[in-house]
Amino acid sequence: MPNTDAKITPSTADPAQQRVMMLMPLMFTFMFLWAPSGLVIYWFASNLWAIGQQYFTNWMIGPAVLSPARPPAERKLKNDRAAVIRFMQAYLETLHFFQTNKPGTARILSKYMRGVSEEHISLWCDDLRATLKPIPYIDEEALRSELEMMNAPSQQIPPGYVNNSILDEIKKSGFVEKLYRQ
Repeated sequence: MPNTDAKITPSTADPAQQRVMMLMPLMFTFMFLWAPSGLVIYWFASNLWAIGQQYFTNWMIGPAVLSPARPPAERKLKNDRAAVIRFMQAYLETLHFFQTNKPGTARILSKYMRGVSEEHISLWCDDLRATLKPIPYIDEEALRSELEMMNAPSQQIPPGYVNNSILDEIKKSGFVEKLYRQ
């Protein structure tokens, strides 16, 4: 019997799951070779009926209409923009503390990174400080490299996915300049 069920269900990117879907009919064939003929006929008829019922249902309903769902971050931005701004200001202040207060940062990190010497923590912090920016804008190039690392290089970044409006608003307010003048 052809693998009709695998064609009805959505495809997956996981190669292991794809192999299982391809081998499943062979496994069932092997299992039902020794089953009583009535059970095999029942199984075959039930599957045939289910496939027909699914095609009929899809024909009656029509093609799936997907409405673009707003991601949770976008909903949070719309519903409570002030809270998002406060959170991002706290994040920017944390970055500032990390960049400007080497002993305090080493003390905090050594508290949570038990077993790592303060010397190693300081070296790691120095390496990291060189890469940090005062305002961590989301970079589409970095996002693309993340997609490549997830083995999805052809995945398109949806329009509006990268939203730096909060960071722009904080920058315009002078918060970052004031923070780094201290």
